[in-house]
Amino acid sequence: MSRYTIIITSKDCRRLHFRTNNETLILFMYECFTRSLNVPVAQSLTLEEMIIVDAYLDDPQCCEINDSLTNQSLQLPV
Repeated sequence: MSRYTIIITSKDCRRLHFRTNNETLILFMYECFTRSLNVPVAQSLTLEEMIIVDAYLDDPQCCEINDSLTNQSLQLPV
């Protein structure tokens, strides 16, 4: 079972859902928004994870992370 569900809502109201256990992916997404690209981390991500990062960096309406372990939700900055 995946711990995190990432939900990205695009400008045209399409929703992309991705389930993962990779905390590094979530930290990388936040850092990409606030800093420059961390190439070593980017190289360690799968193609599916890079598609999620690309969708996040493509000026979405919102990006929500749901944690199934703690039942908490947070919004990444967009």
